[in-house]
Amino acid sequence: MRRQKKFYAWGYADEDLSPDEIKPWEAEIAQRYGLNRKTVMKWRKRAFVTDAPMGPKEPRSTTLSPEQEAIAVAFRRHTLLPLDDCLYALQATIPTLTRSSLHRLFQRHTIARLPEIEGEKTAKKRFKPTAIQVERMNRTLKEATVRAFHYENKEQLQVHLAAFLNAYNFAKRLKTLHGLTPYEAVCNAWTETPHRFRLPPDHLTAGLNTYPITKRRRADDAVSTAYGSRGAATHSPGANRPEPVSTHLRLAAEELGFRLCPQQLVPPALIECYPHPA
Repeated sequence: MRRQKKFYAWGYADEDLSPDEIKPWEAEIAQRYGLNRKTVMKWRKRAFVTDAPMGPKEPRSTTLSPEQEAIAVAFRRHTLLPLDDCLYALQATIPTLTRSSLHRLFQRHTIARLPEIEGEKTAKKRFKPTAIQVERMNRTLKEATVRAFHYENKEQLQVHLAAFLNAYNFAKRLKTLHGLTPYEAVCNAWTETPHRFRLPPDHLTAGLNTYPITKRRRADDAVSTAYGSRGAATHSPGANRPEPVSTHLRLAAEELGFRLCPQQLVPPALIECYPHPA
């Protein structure tokens, strides 16, 4: 509903202005330049002609507390990670954090753009569409290993490469996968289209479990169905297993000289076989 305006001898004015507040010359200026009378009255009280900021005097986030802002800024300056990597890493601590609010926060603190490192930029190569993903992953592996570190021997490289792949597949959240890790994306795909998989992927973790298991997995039910009649069913998760039983087992084995080997077997070693008896 449009607001009604009253007509005076010098022109129209808002109805919430009394005749005592109306000055003919203000209405004339407003009519001449196509302005609202209130705008003319506001500008007449100013001693400058530049636009005044209309936002808050101290810009701050409406969804983040000062402590959360400090955490995000310190994380960015310490890690120098891209925006999306910072978002996925911080969302576990700050659930209300969004990409737009994080970007605005970095802009306010002048850290929206990462500093350019000398020698980092190289000429971009052109690849066939079918080879782009492979070449990109090869470049990621090289940047994380041989281009950043020196290795005394091949074994050091293999250990570091295995650790990086585990962190990448099980911990790194990717923008392409909408914030999921590669492992989570594979498990979601298996849940939605299980006919595309030969084996259930939710138990294909390297070594003993290092994350809490709070419920039975499909693999547990499948093993119990196939081997339960032979006395080899799987147990249900509880307060004491698989954690801290698995952690206690691993530490005890290490004290005896049996180190956990999730990738390359170097005897004497501790390995996990699946399925294992309950």
